Amino acid sequence: MLLCCISVLLSPKELAAQTDAPADTMMTAAQWADFSNNLRMAVASDNLGVQTGALSQIIRYGHYLDFDDLTVFNVMRMYRDNDDPKVRRMAVVALGSMDNAWSIEFLDMLSRYEQDETIKKTMERVVMEHREIRMKK
Repeated sequence: MLLCCISVLLSPKELAAQTDAPADTMMTAAQWADFSNNLRMAVASDNLGVQTGALSQIIRYGHYLDFDDLTVFNVMRMYRDNDDPKVRRMAVVALGSMDNAWSIEFLDMLSRYEQDETIKKTMERVVMEHREIRMKK
């Protein structure tokens, strides 16, 4: 659980910088596809430990993975429905790592109404980073 909490404190760029090799060279395309599929199943799990483990992997490697809409909705549901602010914050960071335009717009809209200041600032940072990346492309 400590790794999950530490991961939330780092931006996706900082997390990616922690590896010795670029993530896209660490596995084959088929292995990345299997990894994505396993994360899809883990996010849909009823086990909170499995879900948070999946969130930490999405935060770290989400930019290399493809996610279907249902997976994005499941992560968004974790943000909306979980009572634990740490899990909610992890879900926000994971949504940013998933590189899904719809979820970024959703976070932008919801940030205005978020009561928890830490989560609100995280949402704003995720949205800002996503927009900066889009501007560079």
